[in-house]
Amino acid sequence: MEILAPVNANTLDAALDAGADAVYFGLKKLNARRGAKNFCQEDLPGVVQKIHAKGAKAHLTLNIDLSARETGLAARTLAFAQECGVDAVIVRDPAVLALQSYFPRLEFHLSTQSGVSSSAGVRMARELGCDRVVLARELTRQEIAACCGIDGIAIEVFGQGALCFCSSGRCLLSSWVGGRSGNRGACASPCRVGWKSTAPESREAHPLSMKDLCLVEELPALSKLGVASMKIEGRLKSASWVGQAVDLYRRAHDAKADLSVLRQEANELGGYTGRTLTKAYYDAEFNDLTDGLQGRAKSLKAQFCAGCCSSPEDAEEAPCLDVNVAKDAQGGTEFACTFGNATNSFRIPFQRIPNPRRAVKLCQILDSLLGRLPQEAATEFHCPDDLGETLLPRRCEDTILQNISDFLRQATKEDDGNIRITLPEEVVSAQTIGERSTLNRRTLGTPPNLVRFSLRQAKLLADHWRDFCCEKCRVVLTVTAKDTPADIRKAIDSFPTEHRQEVILAFPAVCYEEELPALKALFDFAAENDLLVEVNSWDTLQLAHDAAVGFVTGQGLAVLNPLAVRMLASLGAQWCAVSCEIDQEQLEDLVSLSEFPLSVQVYGRPALMVTRTKLSEAFAPAQNGAPGIPFQDARKTILTARNEGALTALRPETPFDWRGIKSAKVTAAYLEADYSGEISPLSALTQSKVPFLFNYDRQLR
Repeated sequence: MEILAPVNANTLDAALDAGADAVYFGLKKLNARRGAKNFCQEDLPGVVQKIHAKGAKAHLTLNIDLSARETGLAARTLAFAQECGVDAVIVRDPAVLALQSYFPRLEFHLSTQSGVSSSAGVRMARELGCDRVVLARELTRQEIAACCGIDGIAIEVFGQGALCFCSSGRCLLSSWVGGRSGNRGACASPCRVGWKSTAPESREAHPLSMKDLCLVEELPALSKLGVASMKIEGRLKSASWVGQAVDLYRRAHDAKADLSVLRQEANELGGYTGRTLTKAYYDAEFNDLTDGLQGRAKSLKAQFCAGCCSSPEDAEEAPCLDVNVAKDAQGGTEFACTFGNATNSFRIPFQRIPNPRRAVKLCQILDSLLGRLPQEAATEFHCPDDLGETLLPRRCEDTILQNISDFLRQATKEDDGNIRITLPEEVVSAQTIGERSTLNRRTLGTPPNLVRFSLRQAKLLADHWRDFCCEKCRVVLTVTAKDTPADIRKAIDSFPTEHRQEVILAFPAVCYEEELPALKALFDFAAENDLLVEVNSWDTLQLAHDAAVGFVTGQGLAVLNPLAVRMLASLGAQWCAVSCEIDQEQLEDLVSLSEFPLSVQVYGRPALMVTRTKLSEAFAPAQNGAPGIPFQDARKTILTARNEGALTALRPETPFDWRGIKSAKVTAAYLEADYSGEISPLSALTQSKVPFLFNYDRQLR
């Protein structure tokens, strides 16, 4: 079993020296850890060479949702990765999967962000041509075993590091509160902040802040199951943490330490974040997974660097500007500067001092410079005491300042993240967009022609059909593994006769192994009754293929770019949902280019998180199944927990609403109003005077 370590520009050597079998890392753009010290194009050949020289493998992350304007960069990244000898790319977006045949020397690993949570999803990953699938982090031992039972594809699991409260790859919370999408590498971690119930006399708590995962004691069992790779999370952590984590798992793998010693050392790793360790998911325990402890206290270095770092973990990695001052052979003064991997030197020639009163000691100049240098990093001058007594003209201070400032500016200059490489003609051709679909002709601002309700809301819809549905409207009914074909038949039969065959059954975005038989029965029911289904995961797409039923893709497989639409259409999708996270510019780009029909959601109260973790009583749904008491953070984001199938969904108090926006630049085959998250759908028919637009009026990052 492979030990796979997280690395960045500061931690690569530590991981390799500690014995990692493989490492994973990102470039400046298109990876799910944009805040890490990622590599630039110029770094990659040397990085891969260093990794291979240690006998390890190099895995490049390309694991975010791509906008239409980013697909070209993704293709160039694949080409450059192959050229440099990268062993594997970790991917999420269907557009990247569509290009894999052009890069035969790269393995393609389906990211945990893709949310594969059952053996059905593993089979789909194999059908997609993936060499490996990184399973969702919240699986049990039995569920991992079922996934390992699928031949022809390798299984990778996370063994150490941070856990998300939300099911893997499904979180919208950070995007909702500020446009920073966790699905695009910009998560602001709102789950780690304090939340307070709106009930009287409630106290702030941290109900969404998860404990850290630790499976160090389970490596023999996982290896026996057939897990090919044990992954350590931590591309934002320090070199010392990464080195210790890899060493720990290396010794656990090689059986070179007692379990008690391993656990003790693992707890020391947990001390870095100040969070408790857990393997509850693995043991099929879903209670007590969140942690009241909220991170370690700032170290002295973190406090010293507080002005230039956004968090203690960032401070741990922040490079320091070191300036070594020495006297050279000609009597001048040489300044050797180091900042991270950047170095440079300059000299002040020997200075004659005719009037000492107009001169200043070098040590005084250095003290003055500490208050004048740019604040990119902490600065340390290393100067021998005797040299510090050297007199220099006062103008030399400005000369030294200018030289160091110029060096810092170059050393901290952000690489633009673009990959400059000429693509093979066949790859360019594969990205060429054909004729725009003529079915995308419904203009934003016209009434929705696709409405979504949960199965339990079917009677209300039947009673108020004309209120919700226009003349040529289609209905989506969301179902779960707890529903039966008889339940669905009863609901459909309550609708007007001429619309019954137009009903679409929407399957959940997350499903687990034990639910597959029940879901298969619902897919078979849809096939027998010639009903269209909506799939929201790779798992349910495989079930649709198994049942040979017509399907569309929903928000669980939603897209931002036309190449992803093409890929899903090639798998059989009759139309594809546009991600509700999308901003206006991205939306206009996508609809202007798409060769296939699209659906655009114009109203909804989306599940910002779905989880199998049980919330504490103050925040959980009521025991009778009713929604829980709303809770809010300091930004007044209000959430309510609801039981939906086997999971808990957190939905916002405020919906997003684009129904009042009129734009001829946004056209689709379907404009969808999602009422499935409403307590009172009839009240949602009235548009808000000041609607929340989600990311439409801001930039999705």
